[in-house]
Amino acid sequence: MSHSTGLDQLDFQLMRELESDARQTYTELASKLGVTRPIITNRVRQLLDSGVIDIICLADPTALGFEIIATLAINVQSGHIKDVVQRLVDCSSIRQIHLCTGSFHIVAWAFLRNNEDLENLLINELDSIPGVQRVETMLLAQVVKWRPVLLADGSEPGMRENRAKDPIKLDDIDVKLIKELQIDARQKATNLAQKLGVHVATINRRIQRLLHEDVIQFRTFIQPLSLGYHGNALIGLSCDPAKSVMWPMQLHPTNRSKPLLFALVYTI
Repeated sequence: MSHSTGLDQLDFQLMRELESDARQTYTELASKLGVTRPIITNRVRQLLDSGVIDIICLADPTALGFEIIATLAINVQSGHIKDVVQRLVDCSSIRQIHLCTGSFHIVAWAFLRNNEDLENLLINELDSIPGVQRVETMLLAQVVKWRPVLLADGSEPGMRENRAKDPIKLDDIDVKLIKELQIDARQKATNLAQKLGVHVATINRRIQRLLHEDVIQFRTFIQPLSLGYHGNALIGLSCDPAKSVMWPMQLHPTNRSKPLLFALVYTI
């Protein structure tokens, strides 16, 4: 994307509002920003279609049964990157794929339900991809900071404590609702109620409960390049266990030597 996106003051105000609350109605946004509802509708559509923003519903993987989040750092033989990336795209457990410079060609994130799924991914899927030279697997132990907000003010919601000791029980309607919200995070409650065959009040009550229990979050992600940032940097730090604030932690046996801290920064 070009750094010159032709954004004006209204675009920035709108993005700031959507970062604060991604499910605000067009009528609410129009009232706050002092313009008509059709103008807001058109601006949001333009921002979405141009890739400047993306409005999504994030779900807590552990609440959906994914106990393991693995970071995969992959080295690839020259000339095989495109084919390897396509094989990774086709892998259902891999949720994010990034091409990188530095020590590794590809960094990917996978959500897995148990150790058996992790073993299957590493041995039966990744090991069978032609061109893969090396895979370093790092298991997520703790999210210390996660702040994707670029414009909006205010603090980020905290992470729920003691997830393993306080599991959230989701029923079939909860799971279907989350699936629908991940398809379109701004769907109206009336549409969701019709799709799921329940009352609108039930939809509203369920969404509020899922938000309150940190099962879901509605997020507006802004493309950093559109704000003048020149790139993203993923920084990995291998730490002395005695000096790491995250140590000791419940780590996988294969990852007990040194905790590795990752930080994603935007460079401007």
